[in-house]
Amino acid sequence: MMKAAASAPGKVILLGEHFVVSGYPALVTAIEPRAVVRVQRGEKKTVVKSGNVVGIWSEGGEQLYPPKNIKNHLQPLYDMATKLLEENSVHACFEAEIFSQIPGSAGLGSSAAVSVAFAKALSDLYGLGLGHDAVIKYAMLAEREFHGTPSGIDPHIAALGGALLYSGPGNYRRVNINNLLEIAVLNTGVRRKTSAMVAHVQEFARKNPEVFREMADFYGEVLAGGLEALEKGDAARLGRLMTLNHMLLRVLGVSSKAVEKAFEALMGLGMYGAKLTGAGGGGCVIAVGPQTSYGRLSDLSQQFQTAFTTKIACRGVVSEA
Repeated sequence: MMKAAASAPGKVILLGEHFVVSGYPALVTAIEPRAVVRVQRGEKKTVVKSGNVVGIWSEGGEQLYPPKNIKNHLQPLYDMATKLLEENSVHACFEAEIFSQIPGSAGLGSSAAVSVAFAKALSDLYGLGLGHDAVIKYAMLAEREFHGTPSGIDPHIAALGGALLYSGPGNYRRVNINNLLEIAVLNTGVRRKTSAMVAHVQEFARKNPEVFREMADFYGEVLAGGLEALEKGDAARLGRLMTLNHMLLRVLGVSSKAVEKAFEALMGLGMYGAKLTGAGGGGCVIAVGPQTSYGRLSDLSQQFQTAFTTKIACRGVVSEA
């Protein structure tokens, strides 16, 4: 095969970000916006493009562009690809181009979707037949370079799709959803660094172990109710529990003025409930509500960078034509 392509979905965490980093389960679902990676065989150099960002490496792995003294934002993907090919006895150069509908640094799993789609596309290009577990393993290599100590939840949902109750790498179960709810997504436009937000919460837990444990115990009750509500398609109850989860995240210090503005704006539309999703500090706020609330979401499009609705439990990574 001379060319190949794959796509993977974005994600939202309905319940449990930051608690999942400390070993508690989180409820995560794949959403419609996707990242696509197209690859083809190359000669004497490897090229990776994402919009206006380009990285070029020699056949021996030397960075040719940008100059070595300038940070290469595509380096984690190149490192992942190199490891994937080496471990599968492939010695070749390639060209890759990334197209993503998923806003970056917004809590929607953009880097993981790209990493997963990249690994799958390379597997197809060289006929490696990598399964989901292998694709997740390689995507995690890139995620660690991007984010430091990620929970692993993003590459799992990008690869597997649907909805998962996720407790850690390889420790998850699929969630059956009888009524595929829509959710509203409001992007504050404020970018934040996932690793910094994770480190902040870990420091809070270290300094306040008893408080964090009690918060985690309460979160466990929120999660149990939210899981039941999702499986039954009870959007009103799920929304209320999402709001309770948001309040816990607010106490942990990962909300912000921009996040609270988005939260209040969504609740002002008559949503059942809302919460930040992802690391916090900015990024996106999600909500569930009656259809009349979704119909008013466009009213917020001038105040915020992005406002859209999306279905949940979408398909995971797939090969593309």
